[in-house]
Amino acid sequence: MSNKKYFPNPSYYHSYIIKNKMDDIFPTRDKLLTGTSVIIIEKHNQRSGIESAGKIERILSPGFSHPHGIKVMLTDGRVGRVKRIA
Repeated sequence: MSNKKYFPNPSYYHSYIIKNKMDDIFPTRDKLLTGTSVIIIEKHNQRSGIESAGKIERILSPGFSHPHGIKVMLTDGRVGRVKRIA
């Protein structure tokens, strides 16, 4: 029998920590409703970090959460990922 102690896969803990921290960083789908005022970052502004504000017309992401924010379409037609609720 080996004297080595069993340590679970560290990637499990990493993904668990990331998942739980992600919910604190970006709003999840249950917090977003049609008509909610939000701040988004559009795809072409990801490098510069320029933010846009507007009201949600449609929620495009199918999942409950996303590591970069839930993708939405604003009433003026812009599409981006929600960074925070305005």
